[in-house]
Amino acid sequence: MEVPSKKTSVIVSALMVVAALAGVGIGLLCGNFGIKPPGEAATDTAEVAPGEEFLTPDPENIDMGQVAITRNRLMRVRSAIEDYALGNGGCAPASLQILVDEEILGAKALMDAWGRTIQYTPKGKGYSLRSLGPDGVPSADDVTP
Repeated sequence: MEVPSKKTSVIVSALMVVAALAGVGIGLLCGNFGIKPPGEAATDTAEVAPGEEFLTPDPENIDMGQVAITRNRLMRVRSAIEDYALGNGGCAPASLQILVDEEILGAKALMDAWGRTIQYTPKGKGYSLRSLGPDGVPSADDVTP
């Protein structure tokens, strides 16, 4: 087995730092999607003021930013489901509300960028996870992790 050179080790270390900083930057840009920081209780203080319902965008003019935010939220929910399963004999939770009740996720984390609840269907030890996309109905524009 060949031992990596000092130069290779320095490059790998630098790449790891860059990757970590990129992850922090993305988290700061996208905000906290209702996932509680370690050691803190999950809270959900977001309210929609009267008359400020979430708007459904025109399918011809889909906002890719909303798709990216939704995909990020789906990946965070998927990660929480898998963490839950690790501690529960490999079984996914019966509902996403369990993740909120156990303070693994905040309630806001279960909403897509259009203000709709993320769709979750447990299937034995597996599950299905999706957002219904901008039109809010099962169709080709659904977003998956």
